[in-house]
Amino acid sequence: MPAVVENHSAQIPVEARRRLTREDCKALEAAGLLEWERFELIDGGLIPKMPKSRLHSNVLRRLCERLRRVFGIENVDQEVPIDLNQQLNATNQPEPDVIVLRQPAGELGSANPEPPDLFLVAEISATTQDYDLGAKAALYATAGIIEY
Repeated sequence: MPAVVENHSAQIPVEARRRLTREDCKALEAAGLLEWERFELIDGGLIPKMPKSRLHSNVLRRLCERLRRVFGIENVDQEVPIDLNQQLNATNQPEPDVIVLRQPAGELGSANPEPPDLFLVAEISATTQDYDLGAKAALYATAGIIEY
């Protein structure tokens, strides 16, 4: 039976969407329905992580090398989740490209770093600059991250 498919640019209104929580994502991952390492949870939405280009990898490596020379090896980490604050944590789990900690990572134990623990948060952006300078910058600012 033939069918006609029309392409409409209208999207589901934001208020009609269900926002996911960290707990929802843990349940989806446990059920095998989510490969968590391929997504970030930002404002209740699963944002796919972009594949790393050679340029991105080179910049990440060089940036980490330089930051480790300045701040120390134990104070610079890459691609690890951070916590934001009580209100934002439920529906957000960002993984910045690089973070600089105020104290060595070992002093945090198994906890994710929080804004008071962070000296600097950096995103390397070859293709997602608008998103990183828009939604992510606003999220980090709301959480009280001063240097981004």
